[in-house]
Amino acid sequence: MFILPEIVEKLSRIDNIIGIKNTAPQEHTNTLINMFQDRDDFAIVTGLESLLLPTLACGGRGGIGVVYNIIPEESVKLYKLMIEENNFEEAKKLHNKFMPLFNLLGFNSPQLCCD
Repeated sequence: MFILPEIVEKLSRIDNIIGIKNTAPQEHTNTLINMFQDRDDFAIVTGLESLLLPTLACGGRGGIGVVYNIIPEESVKLYKLMIEENNFEEAKKLHNKFMPLFNLLGFNSPQLCCD
């Protein structure tokens, strides 16, 4: 179960709420990204490490997760490749390199973290 986009929109109007960590399938995250694409005051980030690349590619602002603390330099590099350099191909190569780690840690499926 995920927070309805309409509820997120209402929450976004509260002064101290500046974003949401969305640990949901990419379709839900994309819905939120599209809803807030014109709002600089509210960020959508993914809570699923394996969805960082598509989240950034669709306009999300980042991710919050365990893997970023295990491989911080590589995580920052992936972010910079997408956001600062607009280099999707290199970011995709780096992201694909991370997939075995995501799988090993069980961070490749929303069901694993939400059951």
